Amino acid sequence: MRLILLPLLWSCADPCLQATAWSDPTGCYAHDGSVQSGQRPGEDSGAVDLPADSGDAGQTDGGGDGEGGGDGGDVSDGGDGGEGLILGDPILTVARQGDDPAEAVGGDKTEWVDGALLGGGYGLTVGYRGWQVLELDAAAPVARQAARSGYKVAADGGLAAITTRSGEVMLLDVSDPLRPVARPSLLLEDDAVDEDVAVDAGRILVGWSTAGGRLYDATGSLLTTLPADHAFAVGLSGDRAVITDGADLVLFDIGAPGAPVELDRTRLRGEGRDLDFDGQRVAVGLGGRGVDLFHIEGDVFIFDGDLDIPGAALGLALDGDRLWVATWETVALAWLGEGGPFVLGHEDVGQSAMGIDAADGRAMVADWTYVSLLKAVPGVAGPEITAPERLYQVDPGEPLRLPLRNGGPMTLTVAFDAPAGWIFEPAQPSLAPGTSLNVVVRPPAGEPAAASVQILSNDPDEAVLDLALLLPEADIGSQHPDLSLPGIQVPGAIAEGYDLGEQRGKVVLLVYWALF
Repeated sequence: MRLILLPLLWSCADPCLQATAWSDPTGCYAHDGSVQSGQRPGEDSGAVDLPADSGDAGQTDGGGDGEGGGDGGDVSDGGDGGEGLILGDPILTVARQGDDPAEAVGGDKTEWVDGALLGGGYGLTVGYRGWQVLELDAAAPVARQAARSGYKVAADGGLAAITTRSGEVMLLDVSDPLRPVARPSLLLEDDAVDEDVAVDAGRILVGWSTAGGRLYDATGSLLTTLPADHAFAVGLSGDRAVITDGADLVLFDIGAPGAPVELDRTRLRGEGRDLDFDGQRVAVGLGGRGVDLFHIEGDVFIFDGDLDIPGAALGLALDGDRLWVATWETVALAWLGEGGPFVLGHEDVGQSAMGIDAADGRAMVADWTYVSLLKAVPGVAGPEITAPERLYQVDPGEPLRLPLRNGGPMTLTVAFDAPAGWIFEPAQPSLAPGTSLNVVVRPPAGEPAAASVQILSNDPDEAVLDLALLLPEADIGSQHPDLSLPGIQVPGAIAEGYDLGEQRGKVVLLVYWALF
């Protein structure tokens, strides 16, 4: 059997993001300004009271001259949290830094997979081919190192730690972000893999998979080991630590050096892939299973609910009463305060949202070859439409099923602009928060033909989606048209071009993203 590994990259260029500042969004995003009662998932009516941040009340930042725009409206009537949510876009993309993969040259491409805010207007991103320090207002790197590839990063108080998944955790002194200084690495001489890391008050907690969670001081001396069969995601705050042990979430008291005490253990809906812990709340990303939410009361986990978000929850960042989630295909912003949890809205990314860190309503996203900088708009939310970009008419003349989903906290209304003869049932569906619906699409009588449809909705930032209704390029059982793709034939490591027709009679396995 031949194993051919196929690279897959895509890009999104947005001219309105080229020269914008972290603290000053442009007018590329327009808001309706009309008021609609926010609805919690599962409820038909009732306002959601969302307190605005202190110092952030008043006008939204997204008003401008865009089509269909307004001046943004007042946020919660002055920010007292008593008037519910305004219909609008809750997340603004402030800036984007990096290289379009279509223009990157081979090995010069850097692929960012995680990030940590350093304070003082700086952030640290890590990934394939090293790390960089970014000045956020300018969206520009101020220090860069093509060192070991990084996987996860955490920072606190001028100390940063970067996992490599190769038995080494790199340490950096970033007390001066313009001049980071490498410190001796943490090493583990066995088969354990360094999966995740947390830093708090000069201490470093590493999820060493089968070697458990290990706590170090700033000099790299081992303080204690938290037993686990498979420690993956970790969090650290004061004298409490949390780790995922397979599909368990475990709370430890680490107040006595060398003698950790397990305080509580609870079962997750799947294996934790990332978590964030602020001392009171714990948010756990479960990949394709979404997010599990807890708070700690009397040293016991209290389950607060879960969030179902499109994509896979790969990175999380608690930000006061908000939670930011990087889900590969989007960034979601959720409300965890009174009336929550529920998703406020989504924001498309440049490529693939992998890791995220946030503070004071602003987020930095490791976005593959980009770093995206986002800002929350207090008191604003909207319905969020999720729909496919294309449907194939495999059986000509037979109805198609168009799946629609509303991932936001307000009712979604939808209509279709389609060529004559195409019928959509229902023609104007309405989806309550958190619900899904399959629309029946009936093609016109006669010879099958492709068509282009526009899906129209009241989603503030995705009011129009394009849907392609396509004919298959080949019928089931017929010979597939030939195609060529770059790939690697295992155990080789040099990419070559492969023609499908040349593989006739052989077993070929196509694997996407297999090398990450």
